Amino acid sequence: MHHAAFDNDPKLIKFLLNELKFNINIINEEGNTPLHVAARYGRLDAVKGLLSRRANIDARNNVNNTPLHIAARYGQLDVVKELLDKKAKIYTGNKAGNAPLHVAARYGQLDVVKELLDKKVKINTENGIGSTPLHVAARYGQLDVVKELLTRRANIDDENKKGNTPLYVADINAKNNNNSTALHVAARYGHLNIVRELLDKKAKIYAKNTVGNTPLHVAARYGHLNIVREFLKRGAKTNAENKKSDTPLHVAARHDYLDVIKELLNKWAKINAKNSIGDTPLHVAARHGHLNIVRELLKRGANMYAENNDDLVPFELVNNAEVVNFFLDLKSDRVLQQQAE
Repeated sequence: MHHAAFDNDPKLIKFLLNELKFNINIINEEGNTPLHVAARYGRLDAVKGLLSRRANIDARNNVNNTPLHIAARYGQLDVVKELLDKKAKIYTGNKAGNAPLHVAARYGQLDVVKELLDKKVKINTENGIGSTPLHVAARYGQLDVVKELLTRRANIDDENKKGNTPLYVADINAKNNNNSTALHVAARYGHLNIVRELLDKKAKIYAKNTVGNTPLHVAARYGHLNIVREFLKRGAKTNAENKKSDTPLHVAARHDYLDVIKELLNKWAKINAKNSIGDTPLHVAARHGHLNIVRELLKRGANMYAENNDDLVPFELVNNAEVVNFFLDLKSDRVLQQQAE
């Protein structure tokens, strides 16, 4: 039976059950039924065949894992969906007390986590030691799962039976597939308390992700002024460059965050720094039509005649009428001023 499940052969399963009278829930030495095996290897046809013949959908093996635990562990999304459609129990704990959501979080099976949450599994469900899926994902450095759980408002302050919050158990400098650390993720979502606690625990403030962004770049990108201030207070490099040589000032200029621009300039951001294509923050703001940023940068002394790698000054990049008129008025005022002198 187990071999038939592994081979994904519903006809053989039917023959073994009908002709040879095999027990559909027969277990191997690990306590796994054929359904466990089919779930482990993603054998969807076998899963459907076994379930249609009333295999025990919630059978437990030697460590109390059900087929849903097994499918969650190995990221077998189609099997997870089938088991959920057939009303598999979603809160059953294994020997460690982990529900399938904990298991998916532990092993970084993001698609399974999403599916379980979409099926209204409680996001803050606790395991045997009171840990939530967020505790588990943080503990094992599964930052993509952490990000998803935070997006869906998982409780960041829940304490397990040891009195530990998810942050306390986190692998502080673990990285996800984009090389983002927990500090990048906290900066992305504006969690100031998490940022502070991570920094207190010696998280790397200069860590760069795949595109070379530091946590300060990320905070600037999403306009989280309080987090920008915290990073600067803690010694973040104001003029750190990513792989495109963008500084946080370039990033804030691109995304129109005036308060962040002001804060960075107050902390000695290089106002005329050039990125890999020679654009200064003023080029960037002009290119994107952000008039308030253009005004602030010029007020602070940005060079309106700086040329990028294509020998273009900021004015030549503008395609926004309001910004064009501002530059024209500015040039006119300067001409009149020179004539008066």
